[in-house]
Amino acid sequence: MKGAFVGRVHNNQAKRNSELKAQYDFIVCGSGSSGPWWRSGQ
Repeated sequence: MKGAFVGRVHNNQAKRNSELKAQYDFIVCGSGSSGPWWRSGQ
C-alpha cells in the first residue's frame, strides 16, 4: 500500500514538473494563504 502511494506521488510530481513553463509573465506573492498581515485587538 505504502509503495503504491509513493509511486503515485512520484509519477504525479514528475508529470507536473514536465508541464512547468520555463518562463512566466508574472509571479504572485502573498496571495493571502499566510493570513492577514494584522491581528485584531493587538
